[in-house]
Amino acid sequence: MYRGKYKALIHFQKKTYCLGTYKTLEEAAAVRKKAEECLFDGFLEFYDQWKEKADADPQWGQENPVHISVNRTESGDFRILMLPKLV
Repeated sequence: MYRGKYKALIHFQKKTYCLGTYKTLEEAAAVRKKAEECLFDGFLEFYDQWKEKADADPQWGQENPVHISVNRTESGDFRILMLPKLV
């Protein structure tokens, strides 16, 4: 607990991301579970696409390394950003 609230955290690629603090353990667990699904499942799909492109063009891969950020929004939700953009 942190100041009477439950803190939701997730660890990914040797980094810890804070997903916010919540009044109940259930709320914190639900946010953590959602982040887990988005981050881990989404990352695998993203990485497969990135690797395919990087294998086809190694210079592009060196110039566009994978970067992940997790940020909490004003609404209390979180946003996961995976770069580079793969269009």
